[in-house]
Amino acid sequence: MSVLLVDASSTIREWWKKVLREIPGVSVVGEASSEVEAVTLFEGLRPDTVLLDLDASLENLNVLREIRRRDPVCFLIALSNYRDEAKERMCYEYGADCYFAKAGGAEGVIAVLKARLGL
Repeated sequence: MSVLLVDASSTIREWWKKVLREIPGVSVVGEASSEVEAVTLFEGLRPDTVLLDLDASLENLNVLREIRRRDPVCFLIALSNYRDEAKERMCYEYGADCYFAKAGGAEGVIAVLKARLGL
C-alpha cells in the first residue's frame, strides 16, 4: 500500500513515516507540506492512501475534495487536533473515508491500514 503524507510539520511527517514503516506492506511514497503540493504529488504518484492533517482553519479540506474528484478509490484519512462532530461530518462530505482525532494517537490509523491489508 502506497501512502502520501500531508502535514505542514516536517517533524510530524517524520514521525508518521516511522510509525508506518512498522506496518508490513505500507510504503510512504511522498510527503507534502501544503495543499498545492499535495495535489501535485498525488497526480504524479497516485498513491493508494492519503493521510491528511487538517489545519485549524480547515482550508485544506479542498485537498480531500480534489483528490476524491481525481481518484474515487483512493483511501483518504483525515486527521484533526480535536474530536469534533461538525469537522468530522465536513471531512466525510469532502470525500474522507476515515477521520481521526490526533489525541487518540496512531492506533486508529494503524488499525485501519492493517485491516485494508488483511493483517
